[in-house]
Amino acid sequence: MRIQHKLFVSFLAAGISLVLLMFVAIQWSLTRGLVEFVNTKDRDSLTSFVAALERGYRREQSWQWIAGRQRTLHDLYKAQVIDKHPNFVPPTSGPEHQGVRRPGDERFAPPKAGPRPPEFEPRPTSDAVAGIERRGPLPRNRPAQISLLDSDKQLVVGGQRYKVSDNWLNIEVDGKIVGYVVFPKRHGINDGYALELLEQQRIAYIIISLCLVALTVVVALPLASNLVRPIKALAAFMDRLAKGEYQQRLSLKRNDELGQLSRDANELAATLEEAESARKRWLADISHELRTPIAVMKGEMEAVIDGVRPLDIAQVQSSYQETLRLQRLVEDLYELASNDIGALKYRKEEIDLAELLSDDLTQYQHILSVADLTLHSKLGDDSVMVWADGDRLTQLMVNLMSNCAKYAKDGSAVWLTLEAQDSHVQITVADDGHGVADEHLPQLFEHLYRVEDSRNRKTGGSGLGLAICKKIVEGHGGAIVATKAEQGGLQVRIELPIAGFLNH
Repeated sequence: MRIQHKLFVSFLAAGISLVLLMFVAIQWSLTRGLVEFVNTKDRDSLTSFVAALERGYRREQSWQWIAGRQRTLHDLYKAQVIDKHPNFVPPTSGPEHQGVRRPGDERFAPPKAGPRPPEFEPRPTSDAVAGIERRGPLPRNRPAQISLLDSDKQLVVGGQRYKVSDNWLNIEVDGKIVGYVVFPKRHGINDGYALELLEQQRIAYIIISLCLVALTVVVALPLASNLVRPIKALAAFMDRLAKGEYQQRLSLKRNDELGQLSRDANELAATLEEAESARKRWLADISHELRTPIAVMKGEMEAVIDGVRPLDIAQVQSSYQETLRLQRLVEDLYELASNDIGALKYRKEEIDLAELLSDDLTQYQHILSVADLTLHSKLGDDSVMVWADGDRLTQLMVNLMSNCAKYAKDGSAVWLTLEAQDSHVQITVADDGHGVADEHLPQLFEHLYRVEDSRNRKTGGSGLGLAICKKIVEGHGGAIVATKAEQGGLQVRIELPIAGFLNH
């Protein structure tokens, strides 16, 4: 499945899930609210009924007048609840209403077993009696569902089943609870206007939910396409990059992660382009460097073969020098390549850099004496401990001194300085030759780089000495930089971390 389709399905699934969750939550909340509302209305509808029971108890000072009399409870409920309901319409006169109980009818006189409260005004005994119209549901509670308990919660009259979780209404006389009216509590909507309202709302929510799902589809399609568009552009860019088209650049004007990814991809392309250019230049320089000694040796051998030159010891020595030059070049190339692939090993230990430089001063002076240069050193008397490979540091300094001997012949001296600072030590090698132009300074440590007017092949250098120096310094966690010296020539400054300040 394509990523665009996956995004669309994900957005659609998330939208449908949210809509369903909202639908269920609203239905639950609405049902719960309606149930609580109906229960409240049920309690409120019995207010006058409870008041009539209170008046009856206050008059009789007991529940004997209603104890066990379900019919009396029924009539009282009719009089105080049903007949007083705002949607109740009493029957009219006419022959079709013959037999309907009316106020004062002898058939409905109070039983002789006890007095009857004045609140009783007989009403029709059935909800189906003709002449009764309903403009809305009457109260749900019926006398069969209502129980009257005394103050000890013993049944006086009514249904035999009641629970602690039912609705309990206190009957109070002179501030004292004399009984309880108990009727079932609703736990759901099963009839009446509340059920009709709930069904209407459920249908409305279903329609709204379907509209929201359709809106999710409408929004998800362009959104998925908009998110995938830059990804497709990045994929095409990477495909061209894999084919070697490093000069291309990606233009995504975005401020999000995709925009950052496009900028990183452009930086990768620039880096690869630079690396490819360096690789081509590196191969060209290496082939040129190897070709020079080989061409010299080939010419000399052809001259000997053709009889132009005699085969004597001088000719052999000349060929031998070219062989040595070729060997040095190959060794330098091998060392640089080994460092690049991580095969150049360092045997590091804690050594005194000042002592190491002091011990090698004679060797440095011997290298410089070939060019009639004098070495001036300032190493100090204090120990400077570094975590380093002593042989590699010696190789570093020998390369720097050899570089001075080759390219500072117009000078007179070389200055070697060691200075310890807070977290690192600084080594400075400077000469008083004619130096290097500012535009060449940043490139001095590149492979096979030479400054045309002074750094040429006549000196016998391979152009790799300073590049090796840079690799050694970086292998020790340090930095090397070339600047103009105060004495007028070239200055190379090296910074190495002091032992304890480098995570080795």
